[in-house]
Amino acid sequence: MTNKDWYKKHLAQIKQKAGVRYTPELNVNLPISELFDGISRTKNFYATIREKYGELFREFRYVTSKYKNKELQKNYDQIKKDIESLFEVLESIKEYNTSHIPWDKIQEQTKVLEDKLWKFTDQLRKERDQVKDIKIPSGKDGSYPQSPSEKFNSDIHHIYKTQELIRYFEELSSSTKAQLSNHPFLLLTGSAGTGKTHLLCDVVEQRINNEKDTLPTFLVFGEFFSDETDFWSQVLKQLEIENTIKTKDDFLKKLNNLGKEAKNRSLLIMDALNENSSHASGFWKNNLNTIIQEIKKYPNIALIVSVRSGFENEVFTEKQKALFIHEKHQGFRFREWEAVNKFFKAFSLTLPEIPLLMPEFQNPLFLLLFCKAFERRMKENRKNEKKGKRERQIFRGHEGATYIFESFILNATDIIAKEFKIQKNRFKSPAYHIWNEVIKEIANEMVKQNDDRIPVFV
Repeated sequence: MTNKDWYKKHLAQIKQKAGVRYTPELNVNLPISELFDGISRTKNFYATIREKYGELFREFRYVTSKYKNKELQKNYDQIKKDIESLFEVLESIKEYNTSHIPWDKIQEQTKVLEDKLWKFTDQLRKERDQVKDIKIPSGKDGSYPQSPSEKFNSDIHHIYKTQELIRYFEELSSSTKAQLSNHPFLLLTGSAGTGKTHLLCDVVEQRINNEKDTLPTFLVFGEFFSDETDFWSQVLKQLEIENTIKTKDDFLKKLNNLGKEAKNRSLLIMDALNENSSHASGFWKNNLNTIIQEIKKYPNIALIVSVRSGFENEVFTEKQKALFIHEKHQGFRFREWEAVNKFFKAFSLTLPEIPLLMPEFQNPLFLLLFCKAFERRMKENRKNEKKGKRERQIFRGHEGATYIFESFILNATDIIAKEFKIQKNRFKSPAYHIWNEVIKEIANEMVKQNDDRIPVFV
């Protein structure tokens, strides 16, 4: 559990269990990944803060410190005092520890500074306008010293840069990433197919394959839990360490020590708690409070759980949900074109003449099914091309949308037919008509009840 080989084996097991839900070759970098820097307090988490702090320090240093206008000087002195107070707080965030970071104080200081900097900029503009016609003669050596208006322009520029960095820290201080750095308990939700499992598996792979040191990361799947056995025993069994680590306390102490040694919180990830019937019998509701209380004893451990949107109330109580920092996975939202490029290239599909930015392409699962469906069409095109027939366009409005959904239904039908041993003839067997006999009937009932679910007895 402490060597590279064990982590490699753990990663291989995760990939095997995740199956098609994890496709690393189709990975698209998303902003949500930054949350894991915050929750585990990685080196990158501290390095980014130090880098931005350094930029802020330099930009403000370039601003003139002496002004003839007394009111301007007074306001500058107050800003300097406030910003030095902010520097003092930021200076303390420089290397790994589990101490509380005063984000509330940073947010308060940055808001005050932002307001004062705007007013100070207005004053600088007024002063500049008053001296804009003053020219400075060239020096004896032919040099041209800055004119008064140029000096004010320079100050305005550096104040703008200072404001940008102040806003960065203001936004950071109120972000989920910042909250998780102090309270390392994340509840990740998202609709089906948005890539929750892919994201979590990718976090494990990146941390295990970290260039310098392997970062302690452990992932278990909700679908393999049952309410017949102790939670911690099941965790040890999924990780295949039940023969070397016997008790919950030994396991948590080990994780805490690994995090402390790595200078990076250990991540204990539980994916898709809704994927097993154990939640229906109250397994998670009965166990989660104790799980969290046990982990809270160890400051170098972070807990991440994922649940499909719509199942939160079935898995947790309201009080249990409040124990987590909540973040929703939006899939490829705002990264649709990047995702389309990567997926189309992977499936050797020709990119369309206009960008495909349909809302459906925010969903990684839909995009994957889309590409698989049209990969078959590409093969048909190649055959037709050899026969001299006209090539069919990859995606053409309604016809293309209908094709992808029909392909999805037919593929799902094949899976259902195989599982229930239905005669393998989708064109002749009535039992194969999943769309007409099942899906349409369910959809009609949903419309009647004005709900996205129906009871099983309907």
